[in-house]
Amino acid sequence: MSSNTAWYAIYTKPRQEERAATNLLAWGIEIVLPRIAQTDGGRTVRPFFPRYLFAKFHAADMLHKVNQTRGVSRVVSFGASPIVVDSEVVDAIRDHADRNLIVRRRDKFSHGDLVRLSNGPLQEMIGILESHGPETDRVRILLTCVSYSLRVQANVFDIRKADKTASA
Repeated sequence: MSSNTAWYAIYTKPRQEERAATNLLAWGIEIVLPRIAQTDGGRTVRPFFPRYLFAKFHAADMLHKVNQTRGVSRVVSFGASPIVVDSEVVDAIRDHADRNLIVRRRDKFSHGDLVRLSNGPLQEMIGILESHGPETDRVRILLTCVSYSLRVQANVFDIRKADKTASA
């Protein structure tokens, strides 16, 4: 590939991320298809971004071919121009994934764990993990603020274990 290559987000047809990736690789295009292990012990994986993957190519030469590739719906564009994805975004995805591009959770969580929210409007608040659905990345947390308790739902990727000395 020439030095004019860039990363682009590819919107795939429903449940055809793997097919699109395989066919793009056949064109000699570098792809990143991050996946996440299911909660069945990691025996099955699913796309981290359903219907999306990232591909690095020279748009002037390959855009038409990429858009016509089996499994691909279209290259994400604004008007007629494909939108370049910053390589730092792709690098960050790779940094959070293993060598098979499977994004792993940093912590295993259990009912009753003390957790701290790491993102969102309630960032840095501490609470007790109440539930974690087996087929979802959503968790329910009981937050205690002064003399008031509040239940919130959050993405499991937006929490981390809190120190035992932190108070809920």
